[in-house]
Order: sequence, then structure tokens, then C-alpha cells
Amino acid sequence: MAGRGVSLFHGHPSAGLGGVRGYRDPDIRFRHETTDARGRVALRDVPPGTYSIGADANPSPVVELRVADPAPAVVEVEIPAPTGTLAGVVVDSSGAPVEGASVRLFTAETSDPSDRSYSVLDRTTAKDGTFRFEELWDGAYLATAARSYDAAPCAPVPASTGNHDVRFVLPSGATVSGVVRDSVSGAPVVARTVLCSPSTDWWPRGALDTAPLAKDFRFDDIGEGTYALFATTPDGRASLSAPFRLASGEHRADVTLTVAPGAVLRVEDEHDGVYAIRSRSMSLALGLPISGRSDPIVVPADTELTIRRRTPEKTLTVTLAPGEQRSVRFPGLGDE
Repeated sequence: MAGRGVSLFHGHPSAGLGGVRGYRDPDIRFRHETTDARGRVALRDVPPGTYSIGADANPSPVVELRVADPAPAVVEVEIPAPTGTLAGVVVDSSGAPVEGASVRLFTAETSDPSDRSYSVLDRTTAKDGTFRFEELWDGAYLATAARSYDAAPCAPVPASTGNHDVRFVLPSGATVSGVVRDSVSGAPVVARTVLCSPSTDWWPRGALDTAPLAKDFRFDDIGEGTYALFATTPDGRASLSAPFRLASGEHRADVTLTVAPGAVLRVEDEHDGVYAIRSRSMSLALGLPISGRSDPIVVPADTELTIRRRTPEKTLTVTLAPGEQRSVRFPGLGDE
């Protein structure tokens, strides 16, 4: 366990998923240390109190630590190294292996595996459709598989460490294709990007982006589920579709995205937190502010948008007028 990060939190955690959430103590808040070659970590200058400690990868055991008054100069903590494994295969409906499928692992206590921000680990299947997870803490998990990171996943399958026969059968993929048009003339226009994303997923990562600077778009091999489409143009126009349902193997052609004047949004955050921008239909963008400020993001105008920071979790709501440019700042922990 050498080199693994260990997180220290004041008080009791609100969740224990790959680290621990809930660090709003005004004095300690959060501390991160790295283990040595023996897998140990020395925490220095820790005030008296009750703490929770967990590793920052995989759902590690959460160790409760009580520091007496007066506090010792150094408190040594040891967490057992993870040694569990879990493996399996992903095939299609004919039994052929699926290469490049996304397999994701969740803690068994996860209440909503559709929110992939709570996943523990993810793997991509090899040419023979196989996948393998290592260095897991022993216990129960939920696993899902999809044709890509952003495609709708299969229903979660219970799995546990030591199980090497997890098997997923993916249905035939669907196809969506169409063209981007001007809202006034109806003529085809060049899009800077077109995004197809599961409408319920906060963190799509943009894996279903089209190639830029094209008037038409096509998405193949999409998993069954509910999706939405979002297009932008180089001159700042945007289009957002209503959610639609795709059945296994369905081909939905001649979809039209009509672009109209959009707006430009920047996200500012002194903590450089990962954020997502979402309409009621789908997530439009996510990223990491650079030097506390994101690049400009084209968004649809006259549409209520929710901006969500992952950690520490915080949401803001904003609606922009056509042509408006606005910066939205997340407050610092001391400002809340």
C-alpha cells in the first residue's frame, strides 16, 4: 500500500466511498497524507478530537481515531492493504466478446448506480471481452457494463471479491443520426460539436462527441436508454433536444437540431473542483477550472441551468439571455 493517499476527516463521515465525504470542520476540514513503503502514515500536529480515516482509492475501511488531550506529537495509523480481485467478460447477444466496453464497479451500499460519480473503479474490456479489477478491499460490490463510458449501462450485477465469473450480455447497439440546421433559414450549418448523452447522467465526460466542424452527425453502437442531444456552432449558437428513448438495435435517422443564439458561461472556483453544467434534459459540459476559472462554455439561452461541483458538493442555478456572457463563482468554504 506504499504511496497510497490517506484522508483524515474531523468528526464522523457522511459516506465512505473511495475516501470519505463530509469535511466542513472550520479548523481541520480535510487533510491528505501519503503512506510510506510499509503502508503506514504518520499524522502530525493533530488536535484532540474524534476523527475518521480512510484511503482515497477504493472503498477502504473507515477507521475511527480518538486523539486524547493533550495530543501526542505523532499519531501512527495502519490500514490493511487491499488484496481482493474481481473479473469477468462482456459479450453481445450472439455470445461474441465486446472489446472496449466500459465496466464500472460500485460499493454495494450505493443507492443510485446511475449516478456514476459514486463509482469506485472502471475498466475497459480487452479484445476477448475480459476485464479484471485488482487491489480491492474484500466485500460486496455492484458492477455495470456498457458499450462505452457514456452509454446506458446494463442493470447492476451483484459481485464480490474472489468472483472471476462475472458475465454481462449487452444488447445490440442503437444508432442516432441527423443534421444541424439554422433556426431561421433552415439551412444546414457547421457544428463545433454535437454531444449525445444519457439524460439522467450528471457526469457524461463527453465520450459521445462527434468530430468537430461537420453539418451532420452520427452516433453508433449506443446502449438502450434515454438520451438527449446538444449542439453548438463556432459562432456561439446552440441547440438542445428533448430527451428521447432508444430501444436495443433501433436506428433513429433524420434527427434535426435547430441552433439559435446561445450564451457564454464561465465557472470560477478557488478550489479547482470538478463541475458539471446540466439542463433539465442532460449534462451539457463538465470540466476542471484552470487557475480557478474554466474556459468559456457555449450554453443554450433562456434555459435554466444547474452547475454542480462534485467535492465539496455545491449547486448553483442560472439562466442566461441570448448573447449574454457571465462568470459564475462557487463560494469558498469560508464563505458558506
